Amino acid sequence: MPTTQKEKPFEMEGFYYPASKSAEAIEIQKKGEGYIVQLISFGSAEYLGEVQFVNEDKTQFRAAEQQGEAAPLYTLEKSSKAIQVRKYNAMDDEYEVIEYKQKAQRIDYKNYEDQVALFVAELYKSDVGSLDADQRRFRYAVYDLNGDGKQEYIVTILNGDYCGSGGCTFWVLDHNRKIVSKTTVADFPFFILESKSNGWHDLALPSDRKLRHLKYNNQYPANASTQEKYIGGEGKEVLGTIFKGI
Repeated sequence: MPTTQKEKPFEMEGFYYPASKSAEAIEIQKKGEGYIVQLISFGSAEYLGEVQFVNEDKTQFRAAEQQGEAAPLYTLEKSSKAIQVRKYNAMDDEYEVIEYKQKAQRIDYKNYEDQVALFVAELYKSDVGSLDADQRRFRYAVYDLNGDGKQEYIVTILNGDYCGSGGCTFWVLDHNRKIVSKTTVADFPFFILESKSNGWHDLALPSDRKLRHLKYNNQYPANASTQEKYIGGEGKEVLGTIFKGI
């Protein structure tokens, strides 16, 4: 007689990715009798602290470093191996719920970082060797902006050449490191919007004391400060936030 294979019980620890094509994850690790949780956002990990359950059946929790009524609330959906996160969206001044599905292993970001480092070296050419470590600091995010199944790079270089009192410069690169656009006078953080222009996701970011709405038209605008003010609404929801804490 054929044997029936029992389904493995749900294990809380692991990696959880949102349904949208975002390079962001929640990682939960076992620690003693409890768990710790961290947010892996576009390659860098932010420690959120120990898991603190808020109900008796241990399906809802908050992270130790995110306390208070407005802190994200995590709900385990064991049957679908998912976590629903209810958190405050400052852009729209309301709460939203994002579902993260459990996956077997973490996305390997090392290749992304190497590609961006090559771009910075190519940008400076022979001068890159003369830059000290602080001048070579860069931040990047990966996101499929045009829906072709390939990740684009969003890159900013945090030195005096590309950041000043008016803001910073950022580039959008295709998956082969070819420059799609270069935009100046940009501040942080950036928001990737659900809305699209000419097949590419719109961006919203601070510039000249206003939150600007950047739309793609063969490229993203060259100067962020000249763009119209972002006004939220239906179809313009935020899919992802990048370059927080810069």
